[in-house]
Amino acid sequence: MRYVATLQEALEQSLTTMDALHFFREKWGQTEADWSAMPGDKPASFPDDKQLKTKLVNMKHALKKQRSEV
Repeated sequence: MRYVATLQEALEQSLTTMDALHFFREKWGQTEADWSAMPGDKPASFPDDKQLKTKLVNMKHALKKQRSEV
């Protein structure tokens, strides 16, 4: 999914959670109307900040685990 790739890009830049949310909102829009207008593979419902923070935390944990296994 493209929106997950945007979160991954934020993680690769070592952004803080708040900066990552800002980065995401710059690319995907600030409102549900912006979200709906964006083309691409994404969930139908607009993700709120809590959902995005949870996704980021889960992705960070997965990334740390992946790096520790190498």
